[in-house]
Amino acid sequence: MKSVAVVMGVHNRCVMTKEFLYSLRQQTFEDFVTIVVDDGSTDGTSEMIKEWFPEVVLLKGDGSLWWSASTNWAIKYAIENYDVQYVCTVNDDTILHENFLLGLYNAAIRQDNVIVGAFSYDILNKEALLYNGSVVNWLTGSINTVNALDQRCSNGNLIGLTYYIGRGVMIPVTVFKEVGYYDSVRFPQSWADNELVFRARRKGYHIVSTQDAKQFIYSDESKHLKLKADKSWTNYIRYLFKQQGGGNVIAYSKYIIRSYPWYGIPSSLTTGVIKRVVGYWLSNIK
Repeated sequence: MKSVAVVMGVHNRCVMTKEFLYSLRQQTFEDFVTIVVDDGSTDGTSEMIKEWFPEVVLLKGDGSLWWSASTNWAIKYAIENYDVQYVCTVNDDTILHENFLLGLYNAAIRQDNVIVGAFSYDILNKEALLYNGSVVNWLTGSINTVNALDQRCSNGNLIGLTYYIGRGVMIPVTVFKEVGYYDSVRFPQSWADNELVFRARRKGYHIVSTQDAKQFIYSDESKHLKLKADKSWTNYIRYLFKQQGGGNVIAYSKYIIRSYPWYGIPSSLTTGVIKRVVGYWLSNIK
């Protein structure tokens, strides 16, 4: 039995995965198991994990799983084989502070029914806070990242949120038992993490983040940001309609309609689609 399962899917980022796993090995919190799904890597990722990180449970996919199915497989394996209490989903484009897991775990056990996210900083400027949660304005449809150290909710050193993304978040296993797993059919790559959080909210779970858990991220490594950086009509189509495109308007629309309260759907759907269609050429709006 372990208290926490750290789960992640990887694909062809051998060097980055190795650096991440080294940071995970340095954690002050030790009561966890690491489960990695290598979804069809061809760059030696699986071989590297076997050689350098024998403590990691390695599951091998065929390249067709994407994020949601890979993560679901790892979570189910953790529950069935380690009887964990919490699941921490994280990406390999991060380096973890040594107290990352300890901070998330301590915040999670302080109250029932809480999902806890970390504070994410730029790995090239470790004082620059990039993300610590999102708050939705239902009237305007705008999504604001909190990014403010002086905002606190009533429960001590925590910030109350509308949702937190899947990179660096600790989720009670009861969430998966009560609301199900990530929707790998509708959202194989993007929005599954957000959509699950909204299902949990409807069951009474609270969403917070804690600055006691820090991670440092390679902010330019996501596929959709690379598509936006290398602007072309081909990448524009990929950005708006392919699985790896973070601006996928079809997946985004499904997510909004399924997740948001009815009064927040019109403004959020309109604002979000316009930002994706126009914003590709103008800015780095997600």
